[in-house]
Amino acid sequence: MNIRAKNMAVVMLSQPVNKFAIDNRAISIEGSLKNTSAGGPRDTTVIHLSPRIPKVLLGQLACTMVSNKTQQSKKLLNKRIQNVSKIAAKYVPDPLVVKVDHVSLGGLRKKYSNKHVSIEDDSQRMNSSQFKRYPADSLQPLEIRGADNGLLLYRYPADDPDLALTLHDTITQLPRTKKRKHKGLERSGYVVRHHVLSCNSAKEPFLTREFKDDGEKGEEFFKRNQPMWRRMCFVLGMKAPSVFRDMQLFEVPHERLCGAFAGCAINQGGLNPAKTVPHRDPGEPRDSYAALTCTGKHTGGSLILHDLYIIVEMNPGDIILFPDSIIYHSNEEVQGERNSVVCYTENNMYAYWKRKFKMKRRETKPKKRRKLSDPKLD
Repeated sequence: MNIRAKNMAVVMLSQPVNKFAIDNRAISIEGSLKNTSAGGPRDTTVIHLSPRIPKVLLGQLACTMVSNKTQQSKKLLNKRIQNVSKIAAKYVPDPLVVKVDHVSLGGLRKKYSNKHVSIEDDSQRMNSSQFKRYPADSLQPLEIRGADNGLLLYRYPADDPDLALTLHDTITQLPRTKKRKHKGLERSGYVVRHHVLSCNSAKEPFLTREFKDDGEKGEEFFKRNQPMWRRMCFVLGMKAPSVFRDMQLFEVPHERLCGAFAGCAINQGGLNPAKTVPHRDPGEPRDSYAALTCTGKHTGGSLILHDLYIIVEMNPGDIILFPDSIIYHSNEEVQGERNSVVCYTENNMYAYWKRKFKMKRRETKPKKRRKLSDPKLD
């Protein structure tokens, strides 16, 4: 592809490239570049670039490069999803499946709001004493589905006690920090840290101040808990493959802290933490999932799902996958020491990918049933 112009600079692309940076003479391309003459080899793509190359053409070139790299990432992620599916079919036991007829995943998504709305005046959803309880099970997973068969919760039993012990030790070794309100709300007595890659009110994603304040201890926390992040990502890829793919499809300037997830909230409950306030996490997409686990020697602390009228008990190290942005949830009172970690990706990261990489997301909709009078059936 040749573009004629004065004062031409000639570059040869020896491999796919990532970014274009404009200087005062020509365009330097980030990647492996070699200076060459106009008479390059026949099998080499030679691009002649002018100092005044039209921005439209530059945008087309950049989009082509990004598109090719995205397609490669998608193929790689699809292969990983296939591998996860094969491993799950071979090693993961069949779950106990619970159907909730009064709630659908699609219906909850339609009610999604990015603002917190209290349900304290809703006596039916607040009366957890009447909710159905599902005890912890160290062998069989638990799967809860809505009226439209959408996944509302999946509990994966802890199969390696050392993961929960390591997670607990690294949490207790983090430096002391002050108790903060999350978006002005007092949710619980837990001390919460948000160690996450975010793009809130910024052009490019950045690591949160809370992560930077913890310094080496914070970096050690994520490094030592890599096996736990991999286990959470396995569960995500097994039960929500499209979310697994979307979270990792595009590049980020910093490494994701928790595998597929951009980061996590670390909740330090200490001794005998009280019951938490029912809430959603509207800072996450309505069609995404978060992964939760807990640590420490304790009783209680079960997960209350107020929209489902269900209480799910969990052992330390169990992994619970659920859409925390659309389901009101809280935790029961705890006797003993309890900490928890919730891995997630914020809504602003998807906005960044849409802005920079033209990301398109399609929510799966239930197929409409044809009526008997439909001429296509005749």
